[in-house]
Amino acid sequence: MIPQGQISRIPAAQIDFDDLTFRLSPLPPDTEDDLLAASLQRAGLLHPPLLRPWRNGYQLVNGHRRAYLAARKLRLPVLACLVLPTETDEIEALALALEALVCKRPPTAMELARFCHKMQALLADQEIARRFLPLLGLDPNPFRVAHCAALAALEEPFAIALHQGRLQEAVARELLALTVPERLTLFELIEILQLSASNQKKVTAACRELSRRERISLLAIMGSAEIGAILDHPEMNTPQKTAALMRHLHERCFPRLSAATAEFNAFRNSLGLPPTWSITPSPSFEDDRVTLSIMLENRELLRQNLPALLAATGQQNWAEEKKSPADP
Repeated sequence: MIPQGQISRIPAAQIDFDDLTFRLSPLPPDTEDDLLAASLQRAGLLHPPLLRPWRNGYQLVNGHRRAYLAARKLRLPVLACLVLPTETDEIEALALALEALVCKRPPTAMELARFCHKMQALLADQEIARRFLPLLGLDPNPFRVAHCAALAALEEPFAIALHQGRLQEAVARELLALTVPERLTLFELIEILQLSASNQKKVTAACRELSRRERISLLAIMGSAEIGAILDHPEMNTPQKTAALMRHLHERCFPRLSAATAEFNAFRNSLGLPPTWSITPSPSFEDDRVTLSIMLENRELLRQNLPALLAATGQQNWAEEKKSPADP
């Protein structure tokens, strides 16, 4: 049975604000929140923090930031709180922390990671999956518990970025395979260029592939003169730097394809084609065939010019054969 709390007025001095046992967010409770602070000043605590009796005082189960702002910023000596029964154990308290979050919104990947990691110290993965994953609309698979909990190993900057949506989850998992200096270097690049989720994946995959192929560290790749010149370019804006970086990594990962592309582009430019004409090579330049595309204003113009086009490409005999009746 879920323990039920009682509203009580608790002296702020009896609340352990440094205890984060049940906090699921990676953000410190003292993170600035002007809107919440203004609301507390206007109307006070509309949603009482949830406390658990502990030692000679209380642990915060939910509402860490509200309680911190009310007690430390507004200097309220007494807070109206929802206090759980003394016999409430850690499993029940942590489950209530998740419930309090889920009733407002789905947890972020980082919040779920922290919940699973904290609960792993109390229950087996199979039991966690059975009891809590269906609450989140997930299959009760114990492997999913371990998969989620792995992200809890991320250091604070990465954890906060993932929580806030600035770091893509798949990329965060890639970071776990890197050394801390490598993580920081790659993350700094993601932050400087404000890379989209797609570009985060591409940059991470390219750097790891180059590191494996060339047998050099990711730090050496990211610290190259070419990338430094892109990031420090005085005239390029952020989107232009991003495009230049993606182009540089692509050329380095696929040198033959990049050389073939450059050669084909030079050939195409040398032809002086009209703006309405374009040519494209065969996929991956597997042979020397090209596709010519010509945009015409209407179908009648095509009909008028088709004979000349067929003749120019040596296809007039094929056209005549298609028009002639079949042999008896």
